[in-house]
This record gives sequence, C-alpha cells and structure tokens, in this order.
Amino acid sequence: MKNNNDLKIRLKNLNFNTLMMRNLFLILLILFLNLNETIAIAKSEVYLCDSNGGKKYHYTKNCCGLSNCKHEIIKISLKKAQTLGKTLCGWE
Repeated sequence: MKNNNDLKIRLKNLNFNTLMMRNLFLILLILFLNLNETIAIAKSEVYLCDSNGGKKYHYTKNCCGLSNCKHEIIKISLKKAQTLGKTLCGWE
C-alpha cells in the first residue's frame, strides 16, 4: 500500500512540475515577444537603400535586405520612411 501511495505522490509531483515548467515557458515566450515589439517600436531611425526602386526600411544597417543595395544606404526617421511608402523589411 505504501508503494502505491508513493507512486501516486511522485506522479502528482511530476505533473505539477511539468505544468509549472510549461507555464514558465509560456510566460518567458510572451515576455520575449513583447520585448521584441517594444524594441521595434522604440526605433525612431531606420535605414534604406537610396534608390528609386527601394520599397523597404531596415532597423539595422547590416540587415540582409540591404546586402544587394547598389546605391547609398541612408539613415532617416521612421516616420519619413513610412511617409515615402516604405514598409518594414521581411528580414527584420
């Protein structure tokens, strides 16, 4: 009888620990996603390829999306880039 009760207690503790780890993971994931969104919103200056065909803006000058730029890479305000009809690069 004692072994059966010990097994039940261990299973209950295991289920509790698994549930706690899952909840902790979900909380950390939500915090991480919110942090990334906050960082993106906080960016007030962006980079773009100063060409007639450029359609995207980038948060970093070293973005993969700027690697094919044959023109000057310029830094402008996010608001100005959006006014020019630029949208966020898919690599960001």
